[in-house]
Amino acid sequence: MSMGRRILISPTLSTSEKLLCAWHEWGHELLHPDEDRDQLSKTQRELEAESVSFLMARMFGMDNPFSRDYILH
Repeated sequence: MSMGRRILISPTLSTSEKLLCAWHEWGHELLHPDEDRDQLSKTQRELEAESVSFLMARMFGMDNPFSRDYILH
């Protein structure tokens, strides 16, 4: 969960899931500052944030099994 310059990640996730989640939430922080959040739909914000996670994973040679569902949605 991203909370305005603060990202919280569940300790129960695996190491790779934590990294993928961190990239997703980082995407929200970069692309959707609080003052701009209401200008896009939740679907659009999630697509953009997951695109960041997908691209970062690809850049580091990781598979991101969660991206497919986000992007198809």
